Amino acid sequence: MNPSQDRAVDDLLATSRLIVAVGTGGVGKTTTAAALAVRAAYAGRRVLVFTVDPARRLADALAVSSLPADPALVSLEGASGRLWAMMADTSLSWDRLVERCSPDRDLADELLANPLYRSLTKNFVQSHDYIALDHLCEFSADDRFDLVIVDTPPSGHVLDLLDAPGRMVEFFNSRLLDVLTGGRLGRSVGQFAAQPFLQLARRILGTDFLAQVSRLFTLLRGLGPAFGDRAALVEDILARPETSFVAVTTTSPRQRIEHDDLVGELAKRSIELDLLVLNRSLRAVLDPTDSPGVPGSADGSNLDFVDGELAAAVRRWRQLVDNEVPISTEQPSVAVALNPAGFDGIDGLRSFFV
Repeated sequence: MNPSQDRAVDDLLATSRLIVAVGTGGVGKTTTAAALAVRAAYAGRRVLVFTVDPARRLADALAVSSLPADPALVSLEGASGRLWAMMADTSLSWDRLVERCSPDRDLADELLANPLYRSLTKNFVQSHDYIALDHLCEFSADDRFDLVIVDTPPSGHVLDLLDAPGRMVEFFNSRLLDVLTGGRLGRSVGQFAAQPFLQLARRILGTDFLAQVSRLFTLLRGLGPAFGDRAALVEDILARPETSFVAVTTTSPRQRIEHDDLVGELAKRSIELDLLVLNRSLRAVLDPTDSPGVPGSADGSNLDFVDGELAAAVRRWRQLVDNEVPISTEQPSVAVALNPAGFDGIDGLRSFFV
């Protein structure tokens, strides 16, 4: 990486309070988030990196056996800063969120004891997304950390994540919630209760299933004001000058198209990228315009005096380099060289931006 790229990364790490890593699937986004965290810690910052992806990719990148649901220190030999890492536990996080947002202890206890609560928080759309943003609020205000780095899901899901607070507020103000809690459309619930499948559900569960559903959403409705405040806080945090967005892509034409689509969707949400990381770049491995050795070795055109297989390999290499999609210059960008061995482990992550 050249000096200007070094400065782009270091300036980002020095001036950000929160970094949100985004990108499509399979581009190395988790590795990039981990590498940024390690570089910041060695630069003297107190960093938390956390993932909202239930896969263990972040643990693998950091070369640890597992990641807990709360920030845990990662050993960094010789670092002047410190590094914490964690993986969100959706069920545990929802319990804590309910306890924090409930207007009183009785409501929290009844909600946590509701037999449908656990299934709902595990399975309803954007449950995981909302928890990720709740952690974002929590840790961005935590004095233990100078910098928080969030490893988000792939592009489609990261858009769901960014939209989750608004949709949660919309739900609490929705007609559906009015129906489920027996509001002004409560008669519809009574008529709905006569349906055969609900009668079957009552026999299987051994209780009044519809009453449980209604009571669950009545309890959830009590959290509405706190959820609304939280959603407003998320929007404020994401819009702050010290919040940065890093997009990761590769030289693959398909992934670059997906990246452009993601950038367009982020722009619709008034989110601009602060850094673009072009991962697995062949051009960064070998600059074809300044190759050492025999003249002509960059394009393989004057290699008749060497083994034919070697000449053909160099020509294929040059063709792959030439086919790389040019990196955008609209924002600071860095190219990370292709490394077939990967970058896992602290030493590997330290070499990611070199």
